[in-house]
Amino acid sequence: VLSPEWKALVATRLDIFEDSFRERIPRSQADQSRVAASPRAGLIYQPIPWLSLYTNAGTSFRPNIGPDAAAVSPGKPLKPETGQGYEIGAKAELFGGNLLLTAAAFRVDRQNVLTPDPNNSGFSLAAGAVRSQGFELTAQGQLSPELKILAGYVYADAVVTKDNVLPVGAPLINVPRHSGSLLAVYEVQGGDWKGFGIGGGVRGVGERPGDAAGSGFVLPAYIAADALAYYRYENLRFGLNIENIFNTVYYESSLNVFRVYPGSPRRITGSFTVRF
Repeated sequence: VLSPEWKALVATRLDIFEDSFRERIPRSQADQSRVAASPRAGLIYQPIPWLSLYTNAGTSFRPNIGPDAAAVSPGKPLKPETGQGYEIGAKAELFGGNLLLTAAAFRVDRQNVLTPDPNNSGFSLAAGAVRSQGFELTAQGQLSPELKILAGYVYADAVVTKDNVLPVGAPLINVPRHSGSLLAVYEVQGGDWKGFGIGGGVRGVGERPGDAAGSGFVLPAYIAADALAYYRYENLRFGLNIENIFNTVYYESSLNVFRVYPGSPRRITGSFTVRF
């Protein structure tokens, strides 16, 4: 804490990673050992109690592993993915903290991102560099003792910025420009039905590139609806979740035009929880 209005954060993360991959047919071997530090820093300015302005920057590290990496470059594992991220935004707590609004703009630059190889179906390669930038809006709050909501929207422009195979400026595979969700939950606060809650929501994803070659193949946009119900009694909780209520047919991701993965059909899940 620098002052009542200013706060700062400085931290780092240390990753120590070892991986050994063997494949009998075709015969190949790839070993890697990595040590990486990922520092980050942030600054918050709070001019008035209910409003915070913030900015942060940081780096990331993730090894590229798996049979695809070894098959494309036998004995030479792909370099790890690294990145630099920047964010600036504002948070507002309204109505005594019952409603939290957040708006943020971001930019993330990543190197050696694993992506499907357009010239070798079923295999992967590490793109030279990609950039994702855009903004995010979220709202969550307790509108009344019984009703709470959670909503969000993300606009992301993700493109290849450097590569020996993929065209520079090509949109990044499986990344939609527009996505968002809305969830509302109502819980009875008194009487015989106290502790009973019911809710529902929708999630939407815009169309996105379906292959890495820039062929124009796209996965269509979709909207799916979900529902939930639960009952809480003292330290017990019984729950029921229904995903994709209307059994909407949609496609979650793809490697290319010949390999497309469908989204989950209607799924019903029950749960029972005891808290001590």
